[in-house]
Amino acid sequence: MERKTTALIFLIFSLSTALNAQIIRPNISARVDTTKIEVKKIYHLYTNYLNSRPDSSYKNPNWNKKEYAYYLNKKNLPIDRSVNAMYYNHDAFKSFMKYYTPTVLQIDSIGINLYQIKTIYKANSSEADSSGSSVSYITNIYARRDENGDFKLENTISERTKNWKKIKYKFITYIINPQCKFDKNEAKSAVEFCEKIAKKFDLKILPFKYYILPNSDEFGKLLNFEYWTYYFGAQTNLPLREIFTSYGNENYPHELVHMIFPLRGLGESTPNIISEGLATWLGGPKNDITFENALKEVSKTLKNYPKPTFQDIKSYKIRNQFDNNIFYVSGAVLCKMVYEKKGKDGIFEVYNSTEKTLNSKLEAIFKQPINQIQENVINYLLKQNE
Repeated sequence: MERKTTALIFLIFSLSTALNAQIIRPNISARVDTTKIEVKKIYHLYTNYLNSRPDSSYKNPNWNKKEYAYYLNKKNLPIDRSVNAMYYNHDAFKSFMKYYTPTVLQIDSIGINLYQIKTIYKANSSEADSSGSSVSYITNIYARRDENGDFKLENTISERTKNWKKIKYKFITYIINPQCKFDKNEAKSAVEFCEKIAKKFDLKILPFKYYILPNSDEFGKLLNFEYWTYYFGAQTNLPLREIFTSYGNENYPHELVHMIFPLRGLGESTPNIISEGLATWLGGPKNDITFENALKEVSKTLKNYPKPTFQDIKSYKIRNQFDNNIFYVSGAVLCKMVYEKKGKDGIFEVYNSTEKTLNSKLEAIFKQPINQIQENVINYLLKQNE
């Protein structure tokens, strides 16, 4: 019954795709030998997947059913870990596929009943993307033969990390790339930091995984990437309760703050200025940089602008070339002011707000119009180093 139901769902999605969008047929390179029966099956499997709304959350028949059960139970996430980086909604997926053409570079056996599928996404016109490159991504997804003899797709993370060392410290399970050395003192510091923040805001700490990686390339591989045009430093996946860091460290306070604060309901998200501001105020903007040091640097930078405004910062009109520290620190100052005015209750009011309600929440907390609140943040920033 389950296989019939799954087939029906796939038929519905396939018909919908055929009616509403051009069918995606990936090109193949000379290395993809479709005269081999298994390679041909996997190519068709992957083609079906690209045409089955990979950005959506449902029991995709092209995917390993144990994996899709796990991801669907975690707040209905897309199953493919590369999806959120490539396109975060269906409209973005359709736009992406209009601009980029997938070419399957390799379909190779890498183990018993296990294959890898490497695909390059390249601009289908002479126009390059925002990074100056016509190549956007090279993805790598695995295909494994299941108990019925059929190939199904899966993320690479389980296979890649199955033999990595795992060390548990209270509520943190560290998963350590073989290239990294584990520092137990830093792990203890991470636990102590989490406990301090939890006590300050009366939060319950739920167990989570912490992946320690030596560089951005190794990080990307766990998200099904071989190449991408931007930099992966660290990331928190709150629904899956995972932290990734490419700095080889056990204690990344900024990401730990993201992990400790509670997950919002489905379809709800904290305004980015508050989410990143809170993590920056409590844990610094990024690896090895404290809030206090970043505050001084941002203050120096803003003094180079004749009339900096909060909106210029929020819209990234004013920003550094290689980081978001100005945005992060400005949000941190705002969160600091909220806490000084109304304590943890004020923090949760803005944390549980939305982009539409944030300004009214701030006005109620400070008893001032939003323009004045934003001006106060800028003035605070400019007065540093005086």
